Amino acid sequence: MTKFQRRAYLSLLFKKGSRSDPKNYRPLTLLNQDAKFGPKALAFRLNQILPTLLGMDQYGFVPGRDIRHALRYFLDLMDRCKLKDSRDPAGAICLDFAKAFDSVNWQALDLVLQHWGFGPNFRRWVQTFFQGTLVQVLVNTSRSDFFSLGAGVRQGDPLSPGLFVLFIEPLLCYLRALNTDFEIKIRSTPHHILSFADDVTGLVNDLHKAPIFLARVQDFCAATGMRLNVDKTVIFPFRPWTNADEDLRHLLSTCGAKILDNDGHTQLLGLTVGPCCTPQFQLSKLLVRFQKLCVIWRWRARTLRGRVLLMKTMILSILWHFLGTQAIPRVELLRFDALMRNFVNNTPSTSVEDPAARSQFPSKWHAIASQAGGLDLPSVATSVELLQVNLIRQLIRQCRRDLSAVPKWFIPAQAAFDEAFAGQGTGLDFLYIPLSHWAHTSRWKKVPQYWRAALATWSTKILPKLVNANPVFTKLTWPIWNNTFLRFTNDRRTLAALHRKASQFLSHQGILRISTFCCCFGWIPDESTLRVALAGSSIKSDRSKTVVVKALAPRVAIPAHYGSFAIYPLPPETMIAALHVWTFDGHDIVHATNSTIRRLLAATAPPPLPLERLGAPNTVLPASFWATERVLQRDILPTFSDLLFRLQHNGLGFRYKYGWHTADTQCVHRCPDTETAKHLFWDCILASRLWHFFLPPFRRILQLEFTWDQVLFLQGVEVPPVAKDTYGTSLPIRLFNIVRCCVFRALWMNRNKAIYDGPALSFVGVYRQSLATVRLHFQRLFKSLTNPRKLECTTYKSHLLAFKCEWLRDFDSDPFTFFEE
Repeated sequence: MTKFQRRAYLSLLFKKGSRSDPKNYRPLTLLNQDAKFGPKALAFRLNQILPTLLGMDQYGFVPGRDIRHALRYFLDLMDRCKLKDSRDPAGAICLDFAKAFDSVNWQALDLVLQHWGFGPNFRRWVQTFFQGTLVQVLVNTSRSDFFSLGAGVRQGDPLSPGLFVLFIEPLLCYLRALNTDFEIKIRSTPHHILSFADDVTGLVNDLHKAPIFLARVQDFCAATGMRLNVDKTVIFPFRPWTNADEDLRHLLSTCGAKILDNDGHTQLLGLTVGPCCTPQFQLSKLLVRFQKLCVIWRWRARTLRGRVLLMKTMILSILWHFLGTQAIPRVELLRFDALMRNFVNNTPSTSVEDPAARSQFPSKWHAIASQAGGLDLPSVATSVELLQVNLIRQLIRQCRRDLSAVPKWFIPAQAAFDEAFAGQGTGLDFLYIPLSHWAHTSRWKKVPQYWRAALATWSTKILPKLVNANPVFTKLTWPIWNNTFLRFTNDRRTLAALHRKASQFLSHQGILRISTFCCCFGWIPDESTLRVALAGSSIKSDRSKTVVVKALAPRVAIPAHYGSFAIYPLPPETMIAALHVWTFDGHDIVHATNSTIRRLLAATAPPPLPLERLGAPNTVLPASFWATERVLQRDILPTFSDLLFRLQHNGLGFRYKYGWHTADTQCVHRCPDTETAKHLFWDCILASRLWHFFLPPFRRILQLEFTWDQVLFLQGVEVPPVAKDTYGTSLPIRLFNIVRCCVFRALWMNRNKAIYDGPALSFVGVYRQSLATVRLHFQRLFKSLTNPRKLECTTYKSHLLAFKCEWLRDFDSDPFTFFEE
């Protein structure tokens, strides 16, 4: 590596606390771009094997693992421990390592890589990238002298995350091996630790053992050069403290770590947790922060779409980490909608309790997709449902990769579902449970609220809209007792509810699906085999048994049109449901895009445009209209396209819309007519004179006598075949779009000037203003189309020159001098 590739700059990123304390800054390494090529190639190769090397407790920087998996794992485990009536409280130990990335000992890292089987060539490359690095510290515009690094992996280097999780894996292995008596066990699976890179959290079944746990962590730090911030390490129980825990709290206080009180809280992977911490506590803080961001970003965009872009990228992004892992009632999520609506309408709320103000642009278009004419700003509730469905899809995807068992992060939730099933289902059979939203029933109360909400979204809004790709296999192997597709009678009851004694008896024999019934009794469930299967059940009367058999047999029978079938070797029963392929538009729902899922969740048809109010009642828009409009608006400034967009939705502030305007709703140019969209932009004397100057060239080229609906919606505006060779297939329409947007804006700005900052401009002033903006847009388009780097620049230039000749027939002066070669 050259000396310039070995040089780097350290930029200090403030974390929290006092800004005068150097410990409260995170150093980020700024490298030359060419110095990242080699580390990027090694990181690509390393990421392919990281999941096989690291334990399932490490969720940071490992492909296929997500921070949401870690958070749900912790929260489900916490809920699980709260349900146990244990005298000794289970709890968590949140470790804090001092400058973990900067404390990596290079010799220890090389030994770790050698232990994992990395060859000498790979290790030499790692040494080449890190040894001999010279860095300068950047503080504002000041630079320190260069100094050499002797330890650490650079934060900002593409290879560093993978190397660090490999370096810290021996600590996790060490704690797993020695803490077998500390583990929280669910069924036969031990749970020792949770790690996201250097954010390590110990999980112990009894907080009396926390001092021993910390002592073992200190042993590892002494061997590797890392340092534990004991004073920043946090210990808290999963259930609230009681008076009987006073001795335990005194014991823990001797460790030097911070012990949370019942009303205390700390941050775990960006989420607020504590013995009594509720999601509503963090939600209230998020609402305040959300409202403040709306005020801060108010002036950074002047258009509707610009404010929507800011909302989606800079404001809404703070919510998803929290709402993607916590269950929040829908009524609470709706509080964000008023803040969002006010921001989009450029009237941000002054407090979180402010209601949504009335807007000029109809709010019913906010959540509609952009290709359907909306702003593509879904509600927070819909986005939360998308996150819930995505977590279920990720679970199914991981189960398909490894059919031996469910991922470790789902085991606490699976145990809760299995207990709720009471033997009538197992594993991923929960995907077919017919739950309504939140499902406040005694049977499912042990299931964490988040999974109840996610499953309600899945079973009510996703699964009914899908098509099964292999119905024979699915119906042979899906659960039969609690299945949303096997509900009967007027009140839509499941077989477990309709045939309670029969379902309990058969499920206790392990019969959860038709395939297991066939394996046990040699044939599909019909009246004869069901009678044999129910022998010995609590249904004593032959008459009652006959009634049950005759009702149950047709409900679980295999349809006759399936023909012959065979029962093949199947994966474990807990995993069978993962192999059921459900499709939408021909694509497996597990691999569908987020836009597809959003369409399933919010399949709302676009509202009708107010064509009557716009003066174009007979307009019929093609399906591709809004997509075409979005392409055309690339040629003009955003403020010009925003005016047209609002006009097409009747979203401008015409005074006739408001009840307090009575005598002042007439045209500002002293016309006797009411100021409507059609009058102001087409019928008014000022508007008609403007169009008289700008339309003739396009009338000759497009062979049209323009009407109002053709100008507003380009209804039926196409380039005739005889003009395509001369002017191109789309260029005249692009030029006409520029003219109409510039004329619309000039008329609207003049109208506002007359009302708020009078007097209005004369016709000459409006004409010159329109012509100037048209000319500027034409010049921009000309430079773009005739760029020598474009293959068709010569063709475009000839078309533009032909249009220039046509334009000059109607103007005394040449407004397109920039077209000259």
